[in-house]
Amino acid sequence: MHERTHAAEPEDGSRARTGAVVPTESMVTPIGALAAITTAAAVRTLVHSGVLDVLEAAGPLSTADLAARSHVRSEPLGLLLAPLEEGGVVERDSSGRWMPVGTAAAWRLLMLADESPFDHFLEGVVAHDGADGRTSVLDRGYAEIAEVLGRIGGSMARQTSDRYVAPGGRLLELGAGDAPWARAMLASEPTMTAVVVDRPAVADRLVDRLGSLEFSGRIEVVAGDVFEVDINGRFDVIVVSSLCRLLSDEENELLFGRLAEWAEPGGCVLVFDAVRDGTVRPGLAAYELSLARRTRRGRVYALGDFERWALAAGFGRPRLGPVEVGCHVLLEFRSGTDAVDRSDTTNNDR
Repeated sequence: MHERTHAAEPEDGSRARTGAVVPTESMVTPIGALAAITTAAAVRTLVHSGVLDVLEAAGPLSTADLAARSHVRSEPLGLLLAPLEEGGVVERDSSGRWMPVGTAAAWRLLMLADESPFDHFLEGVVAHDGADGRTSVLDRGYAEIAEVLGRIGGSMARQTSDRYVAPGGRLLELGAGDAPWARAMLASEPTMTAVVVDRPAVADRLVDRLGSLEFSGRIEVVAGDVFEVDINGRFDVIVVSSLCRLLSDEENELLFGRLAEWAEPGGCVLVFDAVRDGTVRPGLAAYELSLARRTRRGRVYALGDFERWALAAGFGRPRLGPVEVGCHVLLEFRSGTDAVDRSDTTNNDR
């Protein structure tokens, strides 16, 4: 194992926020745009489905009552209403019942689309596997946007990588996209090497882009599924970016098991993802709804879920890293039981 460079932790054991990454415009704008687009789509759905008319006529109503009166399913209706509360379209009374802000007619005037992309969501088609025709972001179109996402991740990685470099060590980047962490760390530490993994369509494009950079063969690109690829050796630093939210609970448990096999004892695993940790984060409800719309099983997991997967695989408890971009945070894990963070993470919106 190789010596690492890390920022000093505060003496009182609290989570240091000094040196935290300041989100740049290139990071925040796409995330904010996604939240705005999702919220607009949710408004269209509630207008065209008549839910806002029902709420205006009979409100305040609980989610269950509103769903029953509108003849839609309660669970997806709750997902649709949450970002609209953030966006000021609906609000709750002291009993938690929903009320409209403004009239349904006023919101209808703002809707230009004839059909809502969430119509199938309320009609319950998603209850049947494979019937809705939705395609996971992992299966379609990801290769087309990997370079754009890489610019967002690259800005964050460049500001943060010095904290995690391992002189003479190895980096593994999973769901690499445009490999922002490998680029940043290897540029910062010339003695490091990296293995980056992504699906074949993304990996093929990445090989072409990396060919124009001066890394002298220090980055190996592996094409394949993270659950199937055969990777030799152990790594001082492992980065998992924007992947856990696309997987089921069981798949994430398997993923952390693989991470434990790849991590050096005492090694560092970094997970960048949307996380529920009891903190009010802008756009979280809209982002979770967007995952339900565009992925097969995507969801925003609680910090307690990450802790459960980590401890089962032999890692220590997660610690918040110096990155917060909207509803996305960086989590740090250490392999080996001696790395357990004894701070209280039991009340984490499990």
